[in-house]
Amino acid sequence: MKRYNSSLLVSAVALSVSLAGCNDSRLDITQKGVDLTQTVENYYTTDEAAEAAIAKVYVDTQKNFAFLPDINGYNYGPYFALTNFQADDIYLAGSGSGDCVGEREYHDFRFTTENSIVLGGYTALYRSIHKCNLVITMVPPGSAVQKRAIAEARVMRAFAYMTLAIYWGQPPRVEEILDAESQPENTVWTRDEVFQWCADECDLAYDDLDIRESTGDAYGAYHVTKGFANAIKGKCLLWKKDYAGAKTALKSVITSGKYALLPGNEIGKILHSDGKGSSESVFEFFYDFIPGVTDGWESALRTNCNAHMTFAWRSEQFKGLAWNKVNNNGWGWLNPTGDFARALIANDGDSYRRKAWIVTYDEMLADNDFWMDPANKGIKEGQVLANCEGFFNYKTCCHPNQGDINPNGDRQTRNYPIMRYAEVLLLYAEACAMTNDNDGLQYLNAIQERAGSAHVSSSLTLDEVKKEKQFELWMEGSRSADLIRWGDTETLKTADFYTPGFDHNGNIVDDYYDGSDYYKRNFGNALGFKDGKNELLPFPQKVVDLNKGITQNPGW
Repeated sequence: MKRYNSSLLVSAVALSVSLAGCNDSRLDITQKGVDLTQTVENYYTTDEAAEAAIAKVYVDTQKNFAFLPDINGYNYGPYFALTNFQADDIYLAGSGSGDCVGEREYHDFRFTTENSIVLGGYTALYRSIHKCNLVITMVPPGSAVQKRAIAEARVMRAFAYMTLAIYWGQPPRVEEILDAESQPENTVWTRDEVFQWCADECDLAYDDLDIRESTGDAYGAYHVTKGFANAIKGKCLLWKKDYAGAKTALKSVITSGKYALLPGNEIGKILHSDGKGSSESVFEFFYDFIPGVTDGWESALRTNCNAHMTFAWRSEQFKGLAWNKVNNNGWGWLNPTGDFARALIANDGDSYRRKAWIVTYDEMLADNDFWMDPANKGIKEGQVLANCEGFFNYKTCCHPNQGDINPNGDRQTRNYPIMRYAEVLLLYAEACAMTNDNDGLQYLNAIQERAGSAHVSSSLTLDEVKKEKQFELWMEGSRSADLIRWGDTETLKTADFYTPGFDHNGNIVDDYYDGSDYYKRNFGNALGFKDGKNELLPFPQKVVDLNKGITQNPGW
């Protein structure tokens, strides 16, 4: 315990730093200094200390999800990479065989137990669990404030364990405070037991949590509430195939009246600064850029949820792309595959959602200014955009005109999203589809109608839910995990592990570099999802080396 004295006696970074910019007095939590007369045992006995401790959970979880300086190679969030980089509907990144190696190995299912994506995601989740354990263990359950702090930590810990169970199956169980020499005991629970434990933790926390006041209550989206607890409980029970329990938990979020889909003409606010704390947000980490306060606060909140450079268009290859709708200093990661883009266009037509999620090359030329050669817009002659088939990711790249980047262009101001209402509706629709309950159809239709989609389902089937979930939650952390959960892994086995290019004439350059022939020659059978192995991620080699009690997952 003595190892943690400094972190226990020094108060959390003020919640007013992490939640600055929201005009709500509930966010004004004073930062405490060091009082060497205090002991670990008496530090947490006040309401003020409980508030500071739970603030530290929020601050450090966001920082670790957004950037891990001690894990090499991150120009993006470890949590985002863990949950998105294996999807079959994106082109990842890289300018050659020696670039973004770990990321591309993860995407191609040719990674090892030493992969940085695996280590980063695992590390970020357990660091959050550790901070939650401090609150749950050290804060006395006396006052309402103390009980609420403990309850919020319980749900945040349940969220972390749910994510660990989704990706690793049977994560080490840590409910105590470990020092540097301690290691968790060998896993003694099954995957379903993890999900049930997480659901039970949400129940234990429920009575002491706040309820969001209304759909317009932004603060109710910035901290753990009853709605988020039930959303996590419902998701856990769905994964456990307890569809009745999942429906009950998720329907309580729906009938609470505290959440609503944004109107179709505002769908472009999703994941962007002008959509912070919207009616659709069930939980998101709040962040704002405050000169002199958040400036220079490591690189964690510079990158925030998606690096403002990494996922922006590779604009030095354009003829002077203006700083307006997209950051004009990008690296061109995560464009949609042609198959996904064409499927979305066929399904949605010219919908609000399609135009907010992806941009065609012709739309990019028409809707953006090019200062270098305004009369001859486009890609520079002789340049080829890698990772591109003429469709561009618009959903997750930074939009300066929506306030996503501070005026200096060096800090993101977007929030870090964890759960939005559309996912709750889709989870509920799936649970209904699995139980022949037509109640879910109205919520599936609500998403489609809000999107302005040309396709509105006439019946509730699992296949309809699957398709809609891919379209609605594209690059929001569900795709690869869902495919594996559903047993739909063929596209993960057979996807083209190559990077096409798109040239200045508007033509696709097949196998632009490191093409499929290169991969086949160099990696052969190592490519693609493998049954009996890739259902779960491996425990990172560094963790296995330190903790001999861990049993490595099958196939690794």
